[in-house]
Amino acid sequence: MFNLKKNKLNKFFAQKGVSLSEALIAIVVSTIVFGATYAIYNNFQKTFVRQINYNNLKQEARFALHALQYDSRMAGFKHADTTNGDVQMPVRVLNDDGTEVTDDTEFGETVFFCFDTEDNDGNVQRKLIQYELQTPFSTSTEETILKKKIWNTTNCDVEDTDNTTVDVNWMPVAQFFD
Repeated sequence: MFNLKKNKLNKFFAQKGVSLSEALIAIVVSTIVFGATYAIYNNFQKTFVRQINYNNLKQEARFALHALQYDSRMAGFKHADTTNGDVQMPVRVLNDDGTEVTDDTEFGETVFFCFDTEDNDGNVQRKLIQYELQTPFSTSTEETILKKKIWNTTNCDVEDTDNTTVDVNWMPVAQFFD
């Protein structure tokens, strides 16, 4: 009995090659293993990229909310040394067609904040700040950018070019909003 097993083993190891069917089975098995490995790798790669994009979006939203929160808290502030009088319209929210938002069923795309600030030299200035959702220069994307524009003003009116001048032109605050 031991000799019979030994003969089969010797015959197996004495073989000089593989048959065609054995080679095809090896190719099929290795293709399945490599395919499964690639599918797992691709899934991990997509999950990783999705997580990075999600974290970027959260960080951009957090920064945008921080900027909006600061300016909204300042809205209507009248400095004691101002010569411009009271802040008449501290907050205005406009629809995309330029009309004022009247109730909570409308969603404005432009927000204005007006308040007094004091610079490093002690000069009091009234600032009008506009936040607006805009599309990027490239039209190949569906995303929007939150931009901010700042005016020096005396009456919080953008249309009054005699008393309102641009201090900082459009600058991005946050991007990649869907």
